[in-house]
Amino acid sequence: MATFSERNGYSKLPEKMVPESITIALRNLLWNAIDNSISHEQLDDVTFSLWNDFYKKPIDTRPSQYEYTYGGISFSESWKIVRETYFSTNWSGVYDHVEFFAQEELVSTDLFNNILAQEAAAYRIIKGQVCQITDDQELKEINEVLELEGQFRTVTDHIRTALEHLSQRENPDFRNSIKESISAVESMAKIITGKDKATLGKLLKKLESDGRINPALTEGFDKIYGWTCDASGIRHALTDASSVDHADAKFYLVACSAFTNYLKVVGTK
Repeated sequence: MATFSERNGYSKLPEKMVPESITIALRNLLWNAIDNSISHEQLDDVTFSLWNDFYKKPIDTRPSQYEYTYGGISFSESWKIVRETYFSTNWSGVYDHVEFFAQEELVSTDLFNNILAQEAAAYRIIKGQVCQITDDQELKEINEVLELEGQFRTVTDHIRTALEHLSQRENPDFRNSIKESISAVESMAKIITGKDKATLGKLLKKLESDGRINPALTEGFDKIYGWTCDASGIRHALTDASSVDHADAKFYLVACSAFTNYLKVVGTK
């Protein structure tokens, strides 16, 4: 657990908790999870996908077993190149590899997350995305929305897009992440009220008048929605000078995910 000084900015965080870094131990443990999860029989398909989809290299540059033959790929030599690439890349490149193996379902997300938690890393994996969110309850709320299907697919799409904007490690898009998070709430409200042309403010009032949500919740989210629509807010001023950061975008992603889950429950009573 972080100390009082660390939480309040009076002393530097340990290296493993700094978002833009990765310790040797964490790098090693993540690689061990990858290496132990890939069997020899999988190496042909795995290295093909890595060369073609991830590294964007010609697939015939995988090492051959014999010097003058085409084909006859040496999977052990190919895997050595994967290893060398992984250990020579920077912190974000490590997480790029982690995302690849998680998204391809080659390594268990739970295994990766257990290692990240054990090493007190600043990231966790949510549906294949490495994101700077580590609280278990926050992860639960986001995952719950991402598992919605059928008529709620648009809600899921908004939260997934919000997560993608927030998860860009080199160049996160906080404004559009917030916009998508709010849009998820609006989309859920439209679905449960059947009013697909109304704004979120009017939808919340409708839900309040139907006795589905508390007036205090209506007032709170109405103010949040009002700020995002304000001239210095998010939805209608994505290019202005208003300042939003990771903390803002994370708050909206988690809060809107939780509120969306709540609306689904009260809307289907």
